Amino acid sequence: MSALADAVEAFAASMFPASPSFHVAGSSLGGGVALELGRRGVARSVTAFAPIGFWGPISRRWCQVSLTGARLLGRLARPALPSLAATAAGRRVLFSLFFGHPGRLDPATCLADVDALVAAPAFAAARAAFAGHRFSDPGALPHIPVTVAWGSRDAILPAFQARRAAAALPSARHVRLPGCGHLPFSDDPTSCATLIQTTAT
Repeated sequence: MSALADAVEAFAASMFPASPSFHVAGSSLGGGVALELGRRGVARSVTAFAPIGFWGPISRRWCQVSLTGARLLGRLARPALPSLAATAAGRRVLFSLFFGHPGRLDPATCLADVDALVAAPAFAAARAAFAGHRFSDPGALPHIPVTVAWGSRDAILPAFQARRAAAALPSARHVRLPGCGHLPFSDDPTSCATLIQTTAT
């Protein structure tokens, strides 16, 4: 987590040297990185969608196993995926782990997501690093605008973890996204964009 946050912080500093502080939003692992940047006092605001780090040992292991299984399935079943993803029923079977309404997804986008997951070069290292990460110290987060949002149909990081986030960050705004899965941007892009905009203003 610290290495990823270091990389984002360094990138932002190189792109915007005159304004080292920035608004940040992230999802899942990216949500954990966003909270870390806010904890450090680097971010001006944070919007985190289902961020990692509010799990217990069992739910953390479930996240690792389910992502690994999805990646393996994507690799093994890739030749058959175009025909399966072409139908709404097929998309519901294949992608309900990640999305609340997979039947609405664009088939080409689904296949691109699978290819990105299968090809991710740092997948194993990131998955292993989950074991050492659990949110604890809020740092500077109570002093900036923070929104934590969780989809009600999140099957990767089940929404009960939102209660732990609310207890750990009582000063933040906590939002439930009805009908959304772990990746809510495809399920309800308007609400996600609105949350980011309102947190940053």
